[in-house]
Amino acid sequence: MLFLLIFCSRVNSVIGNILTLILYPVLAVGAAFAHMQASVAGAPTPMIGASGAVMGMAGVYLLLFPVHRVYLTAWARWGLLAGFHLSFKVFSLRGFWVVLFYIMFDVVAVSLMVESTTAHWAHIGGMLFGLAAGLTLFVTRIAHSRSDMLSSILGKYAWPLIGSPHSHNKSADQVLNVRQTQRPRRAVFDAAAPDFEVVGNDLSAVRLSSFRGKVCVISSVPSLDTPVCDVQTRRFNLEAGKFGDDVSVLTISMDLPFAQGRWCGGAGVENDHTFSDHRDAAFGLAFGVLIKQLRLLARAVFVVDAEGIVRYMQIVPELTNEPDYEAVIDAVKGLLQPS
Repeated sequence: MLFLLIFCSRVNSVIGNILTLILYPVLAVGAAFAHMQASVAGAPTPMIGASGAVMGMAGVYLLLFPVHRVYLTAWARWGLLAGFHLSFKVFSLRGFWVVLFYIMFDVVAVSLMVESTTAHWAHIGGMLFGLAAGLTLFVTRIAHSRSDMLSSILGKYAWPLIGSPHSHNKSADQVLNVRQTQRPRRAVFDAAAPDFEVVGNDLSAVRLSSFRGKVCVISSVPSLDTPVCDVQTRRFNLEAGKFGDDVSVLTISMDLPFAQGRWCGGAGVENDHTFSDHRDAAFGLAFGVLIKQLRLLARAVFVVDAEGIVRYMQIVPELTNEPDYEAVIDAVKGLLQPS
């Protein structure tokens, strides 16, 4: 069921509810067909469950999002001498490895002809039908992912088959390539920073004015669950530890507070404060970094001094690029030096 929650929901976000409702039972039939063909030489065996269909959805996910990261938790509960202490570690792996790791159990069991009540062939069949379904979605241009398996392996040579990134819908293209010069900029250099209210990970309301007296580095990102935003936030978290107590680093995105808290826990981010602008887009409107048609924030960095004056602004030309970290660091160091 965790596979269904993690992988099926991600596929559903791309192909929509109607196609998901059609695809899921089709994959279940495909998995049952594989099980029946594998059991044709022996006595008929009953089969019940949805694992074949779930593995089918995992197959579609494998083709669409092989390099996306899946967060896992390793845990252990120690015994009486340790007071039954629970230890756990959150880490991430590419979805490619997670799916292949689980399907390998079925491949090994079938290869060694292990006697089991698990319908291994249903899992394998579901996976194969899922891969075929994912490929069909690609070829018919119904679905597209910029990190799909074919593009990851073949690069631009996959475009004749599945289409180039520029041939797909405009909104998806805007997410990665929209020009920042098309957005209004309301924060003015060397002027008072407009105040705004965002939401913390604990759902508390936080205003920029509450950080008055400290130098503030405001890092604006579209979503923490994207690779460039991940790198950017980790870097500023590292620099925040070096700046000291006179500097606060704020990362603001449209992600929900719960998603931000989950990401921070998995990434080990402690020095960078993450806030959500999802409720009112107050920060995005005040600083002119709201992409209204997508309701995402542009990639930008602002440095506000202890008196609340904007001393540095950097609007990154394209969302796929990282900001100039050294320029931000120099701006902060300049404000920390005694006049």
